[in-house]
Amino acid sequence: MRKSPVDYKYIKYTVVGSIMCGILISSPLFGEAAKSLWKGHANSPKIALTFDDGPKPLYLRPILDILKKHDVQATFFVVAREAERYPRLIKRLISEGHEVGNHTYSHPRLDRIPTKDIEGEIKSASSSISKLTGKKVIYFRPPGGHYNKLISSVVRENQMITVFWSINAGDYTTFTSNPSKNGYITYYSKSEAQIYSDVVQKTVPGSIILFHSTKETIKALPRIIHAFKERGLEMATISTLRQNDIQ
Repeated sequence: MRKSPVDYKYIKYTVVGSIMCGILISSPLFGEAAKSLWKGHANSPKIALTFDDGPKPLYLRPILDILKKHDVQATFFVVAREAERYPRLIKRLISEGHEVGNHTYSHPRLDRIPTKDIEGEIKSASSSISKLTGKKVIYFRPPGGHYNKLISSVVRENQMITVFWSINAGDYTTFTSNPSKNGYITYYSKSEAQIYSDVVQKTVPGSIILFHSTKETIKALPRIIHAFKERGLEMATISTLRQNDIQ
């Protein structure tokens, strides 16, 4: 039976993601990434839910409602330019026990911009986020996970720890050209069921999970939290995760 275009795109996207991960790990630059935080200790029941981009009020508010209902704290890596637009949401994050990290000021691909712009993106974001939260920014996550020695150096100079992830929910929209439709761009994102299945099956003690604020994430999140609690996993911020020995 012929596969549907959606199945094909999903398979292609998964394969490409796996290849890119392999390239990163085999690259000489992986030494820099390896100095960063990827997961917690496997002997601890703690895991960390992390959310990138935003804050996007349409999605973040219901995500916060879900986390509050289930008494779960998470870490949010925000784009500072957007955070400045929604200071009340940032204050709510802090008041409900969540952690806020640096995801740059405007979300560029850092490994493709000049050194001075890398420094500006990271420093400006930390300064802005600190003013909004009243707290020092400890954690950094590069947009798209793109990283190199220069970015690593700037992060260390600003006394932050780079946090990657061991589980990617893949809950963002991908953009692909479609030759069968005269090259028009098509959009594809995982369904609630796919997000739930991938995250729950792959998560183990110590996992750091990457989410984004999307409609499908909101749908899947309550079920994911319930599944984790049934397995005895404790969802925590990155700082709480790091209280144990780090692998």
